[in-house]
Amino acid sequence: MNSRIFRFFSQLKFPPTYPEDLSAFKRMVYYRCTRAGIKEVEYILKEWADLNLEQMNREQLIQFQDEVLNTETPELLKILMGQSEHQDKFYLVNLRNYVESKLNSQSNP
Repeated sequence: MNSRIFRFFSQLKFPPTYPEDLSAFKRMVYYRCTRAGIKEVEYILKEWADLNLEQMNREQLIQFQDEVLNTETPELLKILMGQSEHQDKFYLVNLRNYVESKLNSQSNP
C-alpha cells in the first residue's frame, strides 16, 4: 500500500512558485545562474545576468527560468556551444548569440 501512495505523490506536478517581491525573484534567478553545476555555464549565465537581469520584469524572469534554468546543465552547455538545437526559445537564442558574440570578439582583436 505504501508503494501506491508513493507512486501517486511522485506523479503529482505542483506549479512552480515564484517570490512576489521582484527584487527577491531577481536574486533567486541570479543565484541559480551562479550555481548551474558546470563552471563554464555558470560563467556565461553570471555574465549575461549581470548585463540583463536588472531590466527584466516578472514575466521575463519566469520565461528565462523556464527556458534556461530548468534546462539540464549538460544540455544547456551543448546548446550554448552550438552542438545542439535550442528549439528557438527566446532566451536560449539570446544566450547563444551572446556566446557567439563573445567568441567573435575574442578571435578578432
